[in-house]
Amino acid sequence: NFIGKVRSYKNTGLIQNMTFDSLNVSKSTAITNNDDRSVFSYNSWIDVVFDETSATNIFQPLTNYDELTDNNISNNNLYGYITYDVLSSVSKFRDSFSTSIRNYKLGTKHKIFSDYIGDSGKFSEYFRPNSTKFQNLGWKWSKSSSVGSFVTFSRNQASDFVGFLFPIIAPVLKGKELKVSARYDGGVLNLQNPLEEVGNRDTDKLEPNRYTMVQFDLVDSDLVENNYVGRSSNYNPRPMELPILHFGNLNVISKKIVYPTLNTIITNTIEASYLPVYKNINHILTPNKTKTEYFFNKRDLMMNFRGSGDSGKEISEFVIDNLSFYEIDMVPFFKYFTNENINRSVQAPLVSKRSYVRENLYAYRFIELTPKFDRIERSQYLSDTYDNIGLPGLSSELWVESSDITPFDIFYDPPPNVVVPAPPSGGGGGGIIDQWPDPPNNNQAEPGGWTWVDEDEYSPRPPGGYREYSAMPATYIQSLYE
Repeated sequence: NFIGKVRSYKNTGLIQNMTFDSLNVSKSTAITNNDDRSVFSYNSWIDVVFDETSATNIFQPLTNYDELTDNNISNNNLYGYITYDVLSSVSKFRDSFSTSIRNYKLGTKHKIFSDYIGDSGKFSEYFRPNSTKFQNLGWKWSKSSSVGSFVTFSRNQASDFVGFLFPIIAPVLKGKELKVSARYDGGVLNLQNPLEEVGNRDTDKLEPNRYTMVQFDLVDSDLVENNYVGRSSNYNPRPMELPILHFGNLNVISKKIVYPTLNTIITNTIEASYLPVYKNINHILTPNKTKTEYFFNKRDLMMNFRGSGDSGKEISEFVIDNLSFYEIDMVPFFKYFTNENINRSVQAPLVSKRSYVRENLYAYRFIELTPKFDRIERSQYLSDTYDNIGLPGLSSELWVESSDITPFDIFYDPPPNVVVPAPPSGGGGGGIIDQWPDPPNNNQAEPGGWTWVDEDEYSPRPPGGYREYSAMPATYIQSLYE
């Protein structure tokens, strides 16, 4: 008797029709900063299960020209591993490269609008390596110009490869699949309008800012190593390990880097570590036969094949089937943060509050003002008239009922200051207190019987900013103007 095994995946939770705002409070962007902790500081996050075998790629709206493929390409604006727990949402994210905020439709409950490959992706018709027949079925390819690089697309045996510098040893293909061989920087597979009839294929041009999905079966692969390792040099002594197979979505960027010891500035390729999650999916290593990635603003297939090992010097071979490129109406919600991108600072409302006020100037405590970094307008708490204790400009609404004599902080534009002399007996030196209109005694405060509060309560803010003042108990302030 045969005993089989069945594996099923279950959601840990389901969210549907969600409106989500990630609330990135950072003011820094990837233009000037490559540290994700500075670029992304989120006030909102979702604790769900993420699948690290697939990713959502949100490309930047700005595009660059790729000379090899004659295509428009973009770097990733946002990137992360997908979750199946969000079925549908309208989610708001700030850009990585700017402070603009954009809405995206994120979820797994997508609909397919168009198929830009159709039956060509089943590779059911025979064609010779890199032949006109292959082009007529709607494919085009671009080979890297770097020395020794090649890429070959075929449906036949290894012995049919003729004219290359390096022998290719591979098993015979027995099914209707696409075989790809590549070395060094290899090349890129893209789409063009077919010259032969291809069923179930949409030939319209893919518009910008659309949601797409690429899916294929990796039937087999023959590799010496599982990564492509970039070329090393004096300027790049630790080259990056990158996927051999990708879709033009590598999270790497070009930056001008100063090398003081070499007295030069070099444009180097570095990891896009401004993204909280930036390690690309290596489809060679993921366990599922069917591989899937999701995109926003992707304009063409851009399926890259390279050699493996140092500079891709080892030949890579792949057997691929059921290649599809769909336009869909949303892409999955994704892991846009790590624990280091969660804003753990104390949060406060952006308004000021105060307790219930009574008209009793000698029963006071403190006024609750939050946050301290926000300005409280002078007109809100100060007036230009004398109140009933003879203290000019200090409104009675500043005092609330209490038997304490705790000082409290207020912020406002400081007019010229009045020098406060030292207390009659001990307790520290003089300090600064704000001058209200028309103080008595020619700006010289008269010390009377009062309780001194430490001079450190008077702490000036940086030039051009606001000053922080501590309002004293009423008996203290009144004594200054008696």
